[in-house]
Amino acid sequence: MRLWWGWGARADALTHLPNRRALEERLPAQLESARKAKESVAVMFVDLDRFKTINDTMGHRAGDALLRAVAKRFSSLLSGPVNVYRTGGDEFVIVVDRVRHKRTIAAAAMDVLGAFKEPFFVDGRELFVTASVGASIYPKNAENADDLVAFADSAMYRAKESGRNTAKFYDRAMHARTLERMSLEQDLRQALARGELELAFQPVVDLASTGICGAEALLRWNHPSLGLLMPHAFIGIAEESGIIVEMSRWVLREACTRLAELRERGNPGFRMAVNLSPRDFYEQDLPQYVSSLLKEFSLPAGALDIEVTESIIMNEGAVATLARVHALGVRIVMDDFGVGYSSLAYLKRLPVDAIKIDKTFVDDVTSDPFDQGIVKAIATLGKTLGLRLIAEGVESEAQRQFLRALDCDYAQGYLYAAPGTWKQLELMLERSASESADRRVIQLYGTK
Repeated sequence: MRLWWGWGARADALTHLPNRRALEERLPAQLESARKAKESVAVMFVDLDRFKTINDTMGHRAGDALLRAVAKRFSSLLSGPVNVYRTGGDEFVIVVDRVRHKRTIAAAAMDVLGAFKEPFFVDGRELFVTASVGASIYPKNAENADDLVAFADSAMYRAKESGRNTAKFYDRAMHARTLERMSLEQDLRQALARGELELAFQPVVDLASTGICGAEALLRWNHPSLGLLMPHAFIGIAEESGIIVEMSRWVLREACTRLAELRERGNPGFRMAVNLSPRDFYEQDLPQYVSSLLKEFSLPAGALDIEVTESIIMNEGAVATLARVHALGVRIVMDDFGVGYSSLAYLKRLPVDAIKIDKTFVDDVTSDPFDQGIVKAIATLGKTLGLRLIAEGVESEAQRQFLRALDCDYAQGYLYAAPGTWKQLELMLERSASESADRRVIQLYGTK
């Protein structure tokens, strides 16, 4: 690797690599040299995957040590006409000049990803870290330094969206998507203040009694120009930007408000389920916040279900916070069971009270032997471990009967109701109570 140090103001104090100012001064000259030589220059934007998690759980000192280790590894592994810069945070820019073939750039990108194959040792701990890489090429993609770096940044975001730990080359559609994403993130930061977030509620039915025993609170964003957005359109952005924490606190408060109203009006056994992101559990005050809400609304802890996905196991600090929430008496539900890690060792470690059978297995459970086998295995596992079973995506009577035969406890899906407004849920509960009263009268007096 060729080092271009410049002087103090152009060197990063943490890693001793050239900094953003050095890049801004050096890159235009490299492009001019490439123009005269009729050669290409590649710019690679490198961003560490989930670096914020390391900072949140191990502290900024560990994060700084990791960045120094990454810089050192780049220096030892990358060779030839390569300049490496640290431009801020966990972001690095790598410039490869005198490029004559695209395969040279591809090889350089693979070298960058290869730098993360071996673990890093930080504070006596072994850390496996990956990176996302975006690349743009002069003069094919841009003819000035600013655009070249911006386009590499766009490609890097595309690499993250593709699952991280990969490299992507820039194309025009990528940049449009990146601008759209940035705009959506800015709008999302204002969504709470503007009152644009809302909850939908989907009933949860007791399969034994067929009565409504609870509901799942589902987040929606009523965007001023895009209309009603489902979580998949914005939750990823919220998690990466950290906005998810504030949003989740809002969801918890709104759900507890509604739950308290309902229980006070004659539904003492009603439960409310709320989905939380693994990112929420990086906040060590989450148990205190949940406890304060339960006290404020005079709710028993057992009335609240918190649903988490299996990805929470990837962070020890998050698992510890989850255990503290569970110790309050809140029921923990493993959502989307079977589509993630599904390690029995992890399931043993987590304080789980119930598992949710994912819709992908329920869809064809009455016709596909493979799905039948999976659902039966999950049901057997759950019952053996003393866990409650919740099936989602139940849409037909045949599915309901199949699940009931497996002694599944609860179900939700379009067979009963789609997610709806709070008023719609209240009407369903009133109708259900009226029907239950009618059945009791028939049992006592008959139909005549």
